[in-house]
Amino acid sequence: MIILLYKYKMKKKIIFFILNITWSMCYSNYFNLYLTNNKLNKYINKGFLPTGYELYKRNSKYILDGVLTNKQIDNFYDNGYVIINNLINSNLINKAKKINFENKYEIKEYGSIIFNPLKNSSTFLEIANIIGKAVAQLTPIIDDGDVDLHIINDKILIFNGGINGTSNGFNWHINKIPIHENSLGPGISAYVALDDIDENGGGICLAHKSHTKKYIKYRNNTNNCNELNNIIYAPQLNKGDVILLTRFLFKKTSKFNNPLKKKNISRYIINYMPSNGIVTNTKYKNITIKELNKKNINTFIKIPLKKTYSYKYNYDYK
Repeated sequence: MIILLYKYKMKKKIIFFILNITWSMCYSNYFNLYLTNNKLNKYINKGFLPTGYELYKRNSKYILDGVLTNKQIDNFYDNGYVIINNLINSNLINKAKKINFENKYEIKEYGSIIFNPLKNSSTFLEIANIIGKAVAQLTPIIDDGDVDLHIINDKILIFNGGINGTSNGFNWHINKIPIHENSLGPGISAYVALDDIDENGGGICLAHKSHTKKYIKYRNNTNNCNELNNIIYAPQLNKGDVILLTRFLFKKTSKFNNPLKKKNISRYIINYMPSNGIVTNTKYKNITIKELNKKNINTFIKIPLKKTYSYKYNYDYK
């Protein structure tokens, strides 16, 4: 009887010890999570985020009219990009393809490039506005009623493989735009497929999750970045498909696998940023997009967004 009582007390102590350790670990994890969120909020209040932590989420005060589902939004934050199939309809793509631009620049080892097509075409502006609604869903600061979304720049890239179709195109890089890297954004680039992209190449390669702290060593020096080749993804796309990616995700050209099937592959690229982004290429210091637009100097086009205040009373609770 004494032995049984002793075993019962020991068993009770062990169970209590395990529960105590488990509770401590859970509390510790919660406390660390709280500290992390608290630190995040401090950075947000200052208007910038540390390098490698540019993507952040928070509950929105507004419901934005956009096409992205919660799953697609989560994929963007997890991977640094999301692919939206058939976002731009074929009629609009075909209309865009028929436009002839005089300001086409030839690149010997790439193909050609057309800068700022939307400033000369209402069709490309329509495309940029459609995409902008999705971009706003991925830009948390837009939930502030005073912060808008702007187009920083845009261009069309036409890849033909260069000489004999054997060029690799652009190597690994991140987007360099005239906005300070620590600006609260994150800053999103859109890649619109103006042509189908299949296994023969001609599109872009993405480095999965390369926007994170682990890969910041390559942001200013892409030499010897073979590590990115281990996380490479070359999506096959149909005309009208759109890739949205944080500007800090690494990408490069997907070279033509079969030069004999060389063909021109076009994509339209738009860079977006919220109005609190700090502009770097003006004579003014620490001036935001919003402030620059007020001065009517090199103004950035604003995306028309529909914001609905999300707080509602529920009178049908059961």
